[in-house]
Amino acid sequence: MVKLSIKDVYLIRRSDQTCRKIAEEFGVSPSMVNMIQSGRKYSWLPPEEDLSPAERVLYLGEERTIQANDFVKAFHTFVQRAPI
Repeated sequence: MVKLSIKDVYLIRRSDQTCRKIAEEFGVSPSMVNMIQSGRKYSWLPPEEDLSPAERVLYLGEERTIQANDFVKAFHTFVQRAPI
């Protein structure tokens, strides 16, 4: 069983390839890709366009300079959103 990273989920959401092609690339089923793209899985992750700069660093691994307190706030928000 493949565990997707948060970055993988955002890549799947923004991809315009077929579900089958994406599934092969990430090692998941086409139905999982469809559920991610339709919002039935990982719905707790906000849309990419709504991410703050600190969340973009945390979720997508973007390299940018941010204030430490902004990163801490983004991390606390992540912990509150993430299902356990």
